[in-house]
Amino acid sequence: MKNILSTKPILKRNTNVNLVTFKMVFPIKKEYKHANYLDILENIVYTTTNEYKDRLEFKNKKLEYSIINFELSSSSIGDTRYLFYTITLPKEGLIEDYNFEESLKFCLKAIYEPNFEGEAVNEKEFEYEKDYFVTRMKDVLQNFNAYIGNKIQHIIDPDELMDPLYENDFNNLKNTTKEDLYTFYKNNIIDNNYALYVWGNFDEDKMIELCNKYFKQDKKTIEYEYNYFNIIPMAMPKFTQEDIPFQQSMLLIQYQLENYKPEEYVYMYMLNQILSGPECKLLFNELRLKNDLVYHVSTDSKSKNGFFEVYAFISNDNLDKTIDNIENIINNLIKDEDYLNTCFAKILKSYEIDMIKEKDNESKEINDILDHDLKQDTLEEEYNKLKEISSKDMINYINRIKKTNTIFLRGGSND
Repeated sequence: MKNILSTKPILKRNTNVNLVTFKMVFPIKKEYKHANYLDILENIVYTTTNEYKDRLEFKNKKLEYSIINFELSSSSIGDTRYLFYTITLPKEGLIEDYNFEESLKFCLKAIYEPNFEGEAVNEKEFEYEKDYFVTRMKDVLQNFNAYIGNKIQHIIDPDELMDPLYENDFNNLKNTTKEDLYTFYKNNIIDNNYALYVWGNFDEDKMIELCNKYFKQDKKTIEYEYNYFNIIPMAMPKFTQEDIPFQQSMLLIQYQLENYKPEEYVYMYMLNQILSGPECKLLFNELRLKNDLVYHVSTDSKSKNGFFEVYAFISNDNLDKTIDNIENIINNLIKDEDYLNTCFAKILKSYEIDMIKEKDNESKEINDILDHDLKQDTLEEEYNKLKEISSKDMINYINRIKKTNTIFLRGGSND
C-alpha cells in the first residue's frame, strides 16, 4: 500500500500550555540492523555535537538554552520504521533572556551537525556508544525474560520473519562500523524528507516564518510503500520441551488463525482482552484464583503477525492440567454468548472511560492527526471497530483458532 505525507508543516496552536513541540517524522524501510544503528545514533545525538564534543559542556549548553528536551527515537510498524526527532522548548516570552529561535537552532544542529568526522561518526564517540551496547547485549541472556524470549523465538520464528535472532542481532552489532552508521544517517536523515508537526503555544505568523527558515524542503510530499501486517505461515502443531538454567518454569501456547485477514485484528484484540485484560481476567480467575495452577498467566497479541500467545509461569507438576484448562477456557467461550456479551460491555465501558480521560490530554488533537497520517487507529476509531463485534462474530472467529506450538521451558525445582 502507498502512503503520502505532506512536507508542509502541520501547526496546532494551544494556548493552555507553556511549551512548543516540534516532531519531525522520517519514514524508512525497516531493516533489522537499523535497530542497532539507531541505538548508537540516538545516544550520540543526545550527548554531543560536532561543535560540543565534550559531554559535560554539551549538557551545560542545553541548560543554557533552556531546552526542555530533544531526542531521536523510532517506532516500527510492519515493514516500515519511523524515525522521530522531537524538540520541546518553553514558549517564547516565558523565561527572561530566553531566545526561542536560538534554542531551536541549537537543537537542529544536534541532528544535522552531529559528532561526525567527514563521512564517518567520530571514532571515539562511536566506540564508546557501541561498546556500551555490546556489553549490555553480552549479558542480556542472564535475564530470565530475555533468555526465554530467545528460546521461544528459535522455536516459533527460526527464519526471522518477525525479528532477528539474538545471535544474528549481536553479530550485526559487533560488526557495525562507524562508516555503516554514517551511511544510514545520510540516507535516512540528511537525504530524506520528513513530515513536520508543531504543537503548543506560539504565534502562528512567527511560527510560519520559522518553519520557512529552518524546515524548508525540496519536495511537497513523501510517498512510500508500507505494509503494517506480516502474517507468518501456519505452523504444524507440535510440543517442545527444553530445560532452562532457572528455577522458574514457563508454558507458552501459540494460537494461529486460519485465513487471517488484517482487518480481523480487532477480534484478536477483543479476545485477548477477555482472556487477560483487566476488565475480565478470565485466565487468571480460572487458573490462579479458582484452580491454583499458575503463578502468573497472561496473553501476548501478535495481531500484525496473525497469532496470539498464552503464557503462564507454573509448577512442573501442573503442566498437563494447565494445558487442559487453557484449552477448555477458550473452547467454552463458543458456548456462552451471554458471557461474551457481558465481557464486550465491560471492555467497551473501559474505552469510554479512557476516551473521557483523553479529553484532558492537551496533545490529543495533534496525536490524532499523526495517527491518521501514519494510518493508525485513534482511540475512538478502535472503540467504534470493537463496538461492531457481535458474540456470533467472536464465536466464528474462535472456531478458526488453531493451537500450533506448545512450548514448555522447564526450570529447576520450583515446588
